[in-house]
Formats: sequence, structure tokens, C-alpha cells
Amino acid sequence: MTFIKSLKRPRQSILGIGYELILSGADTDGQYELMRFSVPPNAGPPPHVHHREDECFHLLSGTLTVLRGEETSQIAKGDSVHLPRGLPHAFQNDSDSFAELLCWVNPATLESFFGSFIREWSESDDIPPAPGEADIQAMMAAAAKHDIEMLLNQA
Repeated sequence: MTFIKSLKRPRQSILGIGYELILSGADTDGQYELMRFSVPPNAGPPPHVHHREDECFHLLSGTLTVLRGEETSQIAKGDSVHLPRGLPHAFQNDSDSFAELLCWVNPATLESFFGSFIREWSESDDIPPAPGEADIQAMMAAAAKHDIEMLLNQA
């Protein structure tokens, strides 16, 4: 079991967002996962609903526009947002600099979802690789298997 993790720049990405798994389900006996996202300007996941997981975001730096149900809010460094399962949500970095956030997921089930479409983020690239059609198709297939509803028509 890993007890200490370094918070260097993520070396992986999902859908054009830097991704680091800080604590896996194996580290927590399946109770939760802790992830860090490095969100470049103009990036964010499409609106979606987790039917199995609760999430909580804590913004370490930058600002994000967060969709939570039918409400949209701006959050800034130090703000936290609870996203219970069953609630449509998304976030978008509308600024001109990276936003960094921690994401706590209960139970520990998203690691395998993200593993279906994770990509390497080269040290020579300033921003994570943009998602391609193959990434979107892999995400959609994984979402169906993980009881995640993608609301792409609301993006």
C-alpha cells in the first residue's frame, strides 16, 4: 500500500485533462479514490451522471465553471463542490491558465473507467493531448459498462 504520493505534474490524461491517481481503490480497500486533474484552458468533461459514485471536487488553483444539476457556478481556489450520484454535472476551465483540482470518488470505481481511454502526456508537451474520435468512442463504451450516463447533447 502506498501512503505518500508526490504531486508532480500528471503524466497521463483523459479527454485532454491531466490525470493522476493519487490513491487507488487498492490503497483504500475499495472505499474511495483520490485523483488530481490538471485542467487546461477551455477544457472540461461533457455533462454526465454517475449512477454508482459520489464525487467531491476541491479546487487547488485557478477557476472553473461547474454545472451541478441545473445550476452553474464559478468556483475558485479553496472552494469545494459535492456531486452526489444521480446528479448531472460537468466542469469547464474558461480561464487562460490551468486549474488544478482534487477529486474524491466514493466508492473506488472510476479508475477502471478512466483506464479505458487514458493517454500518456509527454513531458515535452505543455498541454495534454486533445481527445480524438477513438477516445470519445472508448469513453462511450466504458461509460455504458460503468453505469455512467453521458449527456453529450447538453455539452
